[in-house]
Amino acid sequence: MPPTPLILEKYDNILKKIHWVLVDYVAKDAASAYVAILFIDLARHWPKLMLKWREVEQDMEGYRFPKGLNRKIILLLISFTSMFLVEFGLHQASRIYRVIECQTDQDKAVDFFFGNLTLSHIFDHIPYNIPTSLMFQYWFLQIDFGFTYTDLFVMVISISLASRMTQVCNKIKLACQKQISNEQTWINLRRDYLRLESLCHLVNDQISNIILVSFLPNIFTILTRVYNSLKPKQNYLEDIYFYFSLAFLISRTVTVCICAALVHEESRKPLNILNSVPHNVYNNEIEVFINQLLHIEISMNGKHFFNIKRQLILKIAGAMVTYELVLIQFNQENLQSWSRSTRCA
Repeated sequence: MPPTPLILEKYDNILKKIHWVLVDYVAKDAASAYVAILFIDLARHWPKLMLKWREVEQDMEGYRFPKGLNRKIILLLISFTSMFLVEFGLHQASRIYRVIECQTDQDKAVDFFFGNLTLSHIFDHIPYNIPTSLMFQYWFLQIDFGFTYTDLFVMVISISLASRMTQVCNKIKLACQKQISNEQTWINLRRDYLRLESLCHLVNDQISNIILVSFLPNIFTILTRVYNSLKPKQNYLEDIYFYFSLAFLISRTVTVCICAALVHEESRKPLNILNSVPHNVYNNEIEVFINQLLHIEISMNGKHFFNIKRQLILKIAGAMVTYELVLIQFNQENLQSWSRSTRCA
């Protein structure tokens, strides 16, 4: 028997509800669970990875510790952790403001805060109580911080590798400026570069899945946030929270791109330097070094789906604009319904 118009209408309404209420939560939960699995798997291989990294560090003792690296890492950690805490505070403030707008009774206000806001889709299926709500609130907080931690992890690993690559690049540049033609010097420089090349590939093999998961949820969330920016805001706190949260997310994504792209950029600089070596310095070892650089590409990547270079930021931005326009075009009905929806349901 063919479906009746009433059944089709109900089915369409269910799909819309699932799409707009649950997809964001399901995607976040699935991504956070996958991130946890990836870090557990990385923990199993971490001792061997650090042993290899320590070997490279010991072989490069003459370079000393990269200047300013500690300061860069601390600045990244403090900046993004502080921004995360500010975002969380603004989120809670906007929710409290909404409770004040919608409820005058204290008991109902508490239930509205812990039940209706963000958790109504959960308490449609399980009994409501405050301890359960607090547990889910803490869980969602951990999920949100997990994505920030993942981005910070990729940033720190990337700038650490890039800093070492910069040291080798500077030493090659100095050797060219001093017009050192001694072949043993160039053999040592080439070995240092190849050690770092091997380390970069080893690290990337271990964290490429984490890089992929760092990008995909961020891009998905930016798309949904930009789309939700079309939804009318009811007070200044919602505006402040929404745009700060969006700026925080975009800044994290862009910073991950920039930090990871540094590895590729620094790895290409020696080729440009060696190609400008004076003829009285040029020797067989420099020629071998150049030939190797021509066939080596060092870059962080997301499981080989994409290589992280500076151009990636523009490619992501262009793709997101296209998808955002498609999203708006196919959801005109939701845009119209927002003006008729109630905030206190």
